[in-house]
Amino acid sequence: MLVLAKALPSHGGTIERGNTYFALFAVLYGLGLRVGEACRLRLEDVDLERRLLIIRETKFYKSRLVPFGPKLGTLLEQHLRQRQTAARAATAADDAPLFSLHGGRPINPGTISQTFHAMVPSLNLHTPPGISPPRLHNLRHSFAVGALTRWYRLGLDPQTKLLALSTFIGHGDVNSTAVYLTPTPELLEHANRRFRAFACDNARGGSVMPPSLGTVVQSSFTDHLPAQKGMRLGSIRSYRDTIRLFLCFVSEQLGRRIATLALMT
Repeated sequence: MLVLAKALPSHGGTIERGNTYFALFAVLYGLGLRVGEACRLRLEDVDLERRLLIIRETKFYKSRLVPFGPKLGTLLEQHLRQRQTAARAATAADDAPLFSLHGGRPINPGTISQTFHAMVPSLNLHTPPGISPPRLHNLRHSFAVGALTRWYRLGLDPQTKLLALSTFIGHGDVNSTAVYLTPTPELLEHANRRFRAFACDNARGGSVMPPSLGTVVQSSFTDHLPAQKGMRLGSIRSYRDTIRLFLCFVSEQLGRRIATLALMT
């Protein structure tokens, strides 16, 4: 996608259209920003010395600092130089927009969405039946799923990191972030490996395997999550769908019906 973005031609009076979309999509995917947050960024909001973006008065009127790594720092530094050159002295003030296609005006979120959708067919992505085609907001979802996948790869416990992820992307609670965590084949494989390790450790310890997995899962969704955790229905549905996919995956891998599976105690 970034290769396609960089090759976008300038037209209709636009300035550095390809380079602008290249940097913009890299920021959206690499930092999980909302598209509106990226559009409102000003030159003064980029702190290259501390490697921070300043997100001001965003959703629910909250502001936050978003750190970025060296690769994205180099990209932003190059983009800043291009903006200063393209904007010239008249509009190169600190409060000038970071992403602009027409002089001093910030790029419009609707324009970004239209450009993204125009690029999607060229990506040759396979969309399964019943699944909606990619949306611009999916870049934010992909960032969250990518973070979870990296933690699994590093052998970390994702549950201990979810609050940090929620804060990073500007959510008020982890329940909102959980909706973003769409299960992927790689995530399911990591979860399966961890489950197997957990089961083997308990088996060696002489634990008994109760047959009531279905009862435990059902109780979790009908009692524990809504009553004891106070979760919203949307979040519960997200967890439910994730567990359903995971159980189907385990059932297929083990060659056993879901009803015959059991949890170790």
